[in-house]
Parts: sequence; structure tokens; C-alpha cells
Amino acid sequence: MNTRLGDAETMKKLLLRFGAIACTSGLAACGTVYDLPDVTDASSAEAKAMFAEERRVSTRRATSSNVAAARFKRVVSRVKPVAISLCRTHSDAEAEKACDLPVLVDTDMPVANAYQTRDAQDRPFVAFTIPMLMQIESDDEMAFILGHEYGHHIADHI
Repeated sequence: MNTRLGDAETMKKLLLRFGAIACTSGLAACGTVYDLPDVTDASSAEAKAMFAEERRVSTRRATSSNVAAARFKRVVSRVKPVAISLCRTHSDAEAEKACDLPVLVDTDMPVANAYQTRDAQDRPFVAFTIPMLMQIESDDEMAFILGHEYGHHIADHI
């Protein structure tokens, strides 16, 4: 076995883990409160036009479903243990906060999105839509998004 290759793989794993920890920690520490402006018909129309233009000029290539499914399983298995650990570290021990959230695939939403919310029984979960999974281009991008969504949970945004 080439020791340089082994070292590169170890470094890659450490960087992925560090990135997930840094993103999750940074987002979990986010306590800023914002005053949001009212949504008017004009601002809504402007936002819709901006999103339509972005979709028109997007250069992202769709990932195959096999690659997307393998990436989802691989990244969730790597990032979720770190997110659980951070959640437990940043949660009040007496509150018994759920930290082992299900990470699901939303097969109903037709647009690219990832989100953290609660089900009908008030249990938190993270979900990725199929269009989002098909647009993600790397494990790092997926890890960042998952860390971001877990950060919402840790910070009690919902």
C-alpha cells in the first residue's frame, strides 16, 4: 500500500469531519435576531424573477440517482454522529433534547430544498428533496447543507 495515498485519505476524512464540525458549531452558535421587512407584492415579484433567472442560467449538472443515493448514505453516515455529539454538547442536559434526528428524503416536494422541521407528533427531523439531492455536486456540499440544517435544530430555530 502506498503510504502517501493512505495519508491523503486520512487527511481528506479529517478535513470533511472538521468542516462538518465547524459549520455545525458556527450555525448552532448563531443567535442573531433579525427584523424582517414586510413582504409586498412588488418584493415577491422581484424575488420570483430573481429565482427564475437563476434557474435559467444555472450551470449545475444533474447528478445521477445512483450517485445521489450513494452520496446521501455516505455523507449522512459521516456527518450525523458529529452533529449528534455537538447537539448533546450544546443542549441543556435537563431538557432531554432529541439529537439523533432522522435524516429523510422528501419525495413529494418538487423543488430543490433541504430543511429541518417537526412531524405531526412534534418530533424533529431533517429532510432533503430529490431535486436537491440531484443538484448537490460533492460530499462537502452535502455535508455543509446537513450541518446547516442540524444547526437550525441545535439553535432551536423551529
